[in-house]
Amino acid sequence: MRRVIWALLLVAPLVWTTGCGGGGQAEPGPVEITVASRELVPGVEITPTAEPVPMPPPPGREEGTSGTMIYWRQVPLTLGGDTGDHADTNTNRTFGLLGQDLPADGFEFVYCPEYAPRSASGHVMGAASRAVRAWNAAIGKRRFMEVERTREDWAYPTFDGRNVIEWARLNTPDGNTDIASAVILYTIGTNLVEADILLNAAADARWFVNWPIQPGSRREGSGLDVQSALTHELGHVLGLADLEGAEDAEGDERDATMYCSFADGQLNKQTLTPGDIAGARAAIR
Repeated sequence: MRRVIWALLLVAPLVWTTGCGGGGQAEPGPVEITVASRELVPGVEITPTAEPVPMPPPPGREEGTSGTMIYWRQVPLTLGGDTGDHADTNTNRTFGLLGQDLPADGFEFVYCPEYAPRSASGHVMGAASRAVRAWNAAIGKRRFMEVERTREDWAYPTFDGRNVIEWARLNTPDGNTDIASAVILYTIGTNLVEADILLNAAADARWFVNWPIQPGSRREGSGLDVQSALTHELGHVLGLADLEGAEDAEGDERDATMYCSFADGQLNKQTLTPGDIAGARAAIR
């Protein structure tokens, strides 16, 4: 996929220590991001919404970008709310779309393991691979999304031509850490050109890689399930919107991978409902 590498996303307020692979500091730690606001360019702050926000190229980097605007949107997965009984009934048949156009050759993600919690460390790549395979199977394209591990030095989420899965501290405006993960999508017009997925390192002791479930399972797991969170966020990359939890003739949206809330022990986001699959197929047409 052709990459556009000229735009810069600055995150504020921000306390940055090191990226993936360290960076030589004596006491490294994950980036801390307060999701109340973002600074896209110096001195320009906005409040994140579901709508894209124009991001001009940084000074001195405008060549070849005349008339082009970069947009970004953040789509968090929140803890709490009514998540049902966590049984994997797969009754949901609804979906929503974000309206982005996907690259024909798909996405190559790199996973940065720096700051992964001990409760999940060493097993996240397996969870990420299973999440990727679930969506690839749904759309009938075996390698539309791929993921590999990296040890490169990394910085804060930025529009840099690479799709990254990494750990960060994500805080809500009141100081609580109730966001499990967030995906930041970068588009030119409606064309999605890059995506970064952040897993919340502030929920350190609560992340686990549980044994994968099969459709129809009623089993619950330990803590926040990494595979469930990544499967949800990868759905946003494909263009699926959050569902709000309606329970009607179309089934129970709370069972959907793309349902907006998440809870400890919940594993049913690992498997895709008929609505999730139909939405993914609609998104890539």
